Amino acid sequence: MKKAASITLIVPAYNEERNLGNSITTINDTVKRFVADYELIVIDDGSRDSSGAIAEDFAKRNPRIRVVHFKTNRGPGAVYREAIRLATKEYIMLLTGDNGIPAESIARMLGRIGDADILNSYTMNPEVRPIVRRLVSTLYTTMLNLLFGLNVKYYNGLALYKLSLARQVKITTSSFAFHAEVLLQLLKSKQKHSYLEVPVLIQEEEGSATNIFRVKNIIGVCIAIPKMFFRAYFGS
Repeated sequence: MKKAASITLIVPAYNEERNLGNSITTINDTVKRFVADYELIVIDDGSRDSSGAIAEDFAKRNPRIRVVHFKTNRGPGAVYREAIRLATKEYIMLLTGDNGIPAESIARMLGRIGDADILNSYTMNPEVRPIVRRLVSTLYTTMLNLLFGLNVKYYNGLALYKLSLARQVKITTSSFAFHAEVLLQLLKSKQKHSYLEVPVLIQEEEGSATNIFRVKNIIGVCIAIPKMFFRAYFGS
């Protein structure tokens, strides 16, 4: 049964020509099973390959798909800021352009629309990722929970928000820390928002362009964490 809610789905793409087509197809085929009113915005984040052309080809064949092109690579936080600005539906969710989220996991999130103001996912099968990435992720999650007095299972997964809430937050980082920046502002807000964690599966696709460990992303995360801390506790 389709839900009455509407949703904007964001698909960032940076050099994802090998997997972007499958990702768009999976997302589009899944969302239309759950939500009647949706839009899918692909943001080409300065790709040097054919990612932008692939996205445009999908948009020509499907009026629900829009494509935005950044001339240079701005980073995931900048992509999400632009997504919030462009979104027109009641809810918003950022996915991935590397086809790393299987249909089952997308369906789990979409099936819970309306159950809480904030839906945040955590990974049930982290073993599919390299051990170094798992260790860094565990350290990152533990550190943020200690700093902010929370018990969040994962800070970098699928997150589904009411668009009105997403537009209340201030995203200052272009790095992958934007996930935590948005979530922490909402969870630490004086307004009490309902919150639900949803377990999902992930998959590692051959040829996916993993950008988490790029130097500028690492630097961005290191700069963002103290900013988030001072904002949460000192209001600046």
